[in-house]
Amino acid sequence: MQLIDNCAETGFAWIPLTDWSYWRGNTPADTEVSGTVLFRRENRNLTATNNTPNANRLMLFGDRGDEPMVLFFTRLEIEKIEDVEQSLESWNGFDIVQPGLHTTATELTSFESRDNVLHVRPSPILGYADFVIRHHLGNNYGSLIGETIEINLSVDFYLENAAKVVFEINDRDAGWPAIIGSKEDPFAAGQWYSLSGSYIINLQADHEVYISGTQLDGAEVYFSNLSITVEPASSTASDITVAIQDAFSTNSNIVLEIEASETTGNNIPLITKGEDFIAEITFNNMPSALISYAWRINGATVSTESSITYPTGGLTNAVNYGTVIVTINGTPYSKPFEFRVK
Repeated sequence: MQLIDNCAETGFAWIPLTDWSYWRGNTPADTEVSGTVLFRRENRNLTATNNTPNANRLMLFGDRGDEPMVLFFTRLEIEKIEDVEQSLESWNGFDIVQPGLHTTATELTSFESRDNVLHVRPSPILGYADFVIRHHLGNNYGSLIGETIEINLSVDFYLENAAKVVFEINDRDAGWPAIIGSKEDPFAAGQWYSLSGSYIINLQADHEVYISGTQLDGAEVYFSNLSITVEPASSTASDITVAIQDAFSTNSNIVLEIEASETTGNNIPLITKGEDFIAEITFNNMPSALISYAWRINGATVSTESSITYPTGGLTNAVNYGTVIVTINGTPYSKPFEFRVK
């Protein structure tokens, strides 16, 4: 079902005010549904076809094909709100997508011991293709289009409800990879998280860094220290192999170590094609517990040991993405990682 503004005096000439999923798509029979929706005429740029009493009808529209549909209302109210909180249109280089309509974003002086915080409230109707916030690379770095660039991104965030928080880039060939965050595992509510990461890409005019509505699923999120920088990609080489250490955000006792003799400017391991990607899990304090491991690279489980030696001969010369899951006494902890094959 959806709400529509029918602008025709007779017949139908509607403009949707909500999408089909507002009441979760197909609603089973004998189901009680409740909810509210805020819509602004100016945000939809609605123009009535005439001023007769029969035009501009607000309609609840449902469809069951050729079958009849009967609705029973116990309460249906329309309220005109004079003073609606205005949404920011941008913050720290990121645009708020459809501000005030699908996403409301406000700046807070302080929140939970952090200063200058962005409070984002996305609509629960948003899907994968609906961005909540985004940074348009092609528009902001037009002089670098066609060049290989490195995107460096860092942020602190806080959730009131558990949700997946992931900054992605619309690199179709790489499967819309995550720069930071996780598409698979939600972050717990009630605490601050600090994430940073980088991504190397040949910049195209349509490339964007964004958060999708699918992962948040309506969860309110607070952002602090959001920073994004873009520069031509460069690398530093060394004859000495070092271990890049990165603690799990959900359990700092677990540490992911990746061996690399060469990295990008933001510490992404560079592996020469044909050499092995080598990594292992270590602990600051080894727990006396039942521990299991699962390593995934590019969506496939490749090892169930505490360490991994993975050949790169079959990989393309690009950034590859993985996740390692460490399960301790039945509780899983996950950590995304990435490496570039050159």
